[in-house]
Amino acid sequence: MSNLVYKVLMVMGCGALCLTSCSQPTSKTNSGSEQYYFSLDSFFRSETVRLQKENPLISKTVAKDGEEESKSVKIKNWENELSAFTSSDINKRANVGLYKVENKDCDIIYTALQPGVSVQKIIIRENHQGEVRAIQIEKITNNILYSTEENLTYTVDSAYVISKKQHIKLMGENTYHVSGKF
Repeated sequence: MSNLVYKVLMVMGCGALCLTSCSQPTSKTNSGSEQYYFSLDSFFRSETVRLQKENPLISKTVAKDGEEESKSVKIKNWENELSAFTSSDINKRANVGLYKVENKDCDIIYTALQPGVSVQKIIIRENHQGEVRAIQIEKITNNILYSTEENLTYTVDSAYVISKKQHIKLMGENTYHVSGKF
């Protein structure tokens, strides 16, 4: 499994480096930096610290092009494990005006106003106390070398799922799926 996990993480990591992101609205965070949208970076940094401390046993499944492996593991580096979520942060000045923001019941929904923006949608699900319970992210990247569709779901204290379909010119299509259950 370690070889398959390594390959999947390397491809996902390389894909994350190739992506760019943007940001929006205004307020100050406790650290003094401006906040335009919900900060995925801040949220997942807090989660990585918490999970690193709690060190939960995870039932992890990794699949590439239909070949699947599962096992129970203790994640050594939560920052790396959740990096696909952190790299989807749209809370940047460059993203101001690129997203429509809707509040529906306990959901905050960010929808890209332009098809060329890689992070197309983020849904933040909160409980009635305003605590984040789940985050869903849809990303699409198209360029002359490859196209990628990525769906990420994180449910606090329950599970995370990273699904990715990538078409690389001259190499064909690959699908990846990583899930972890707490």
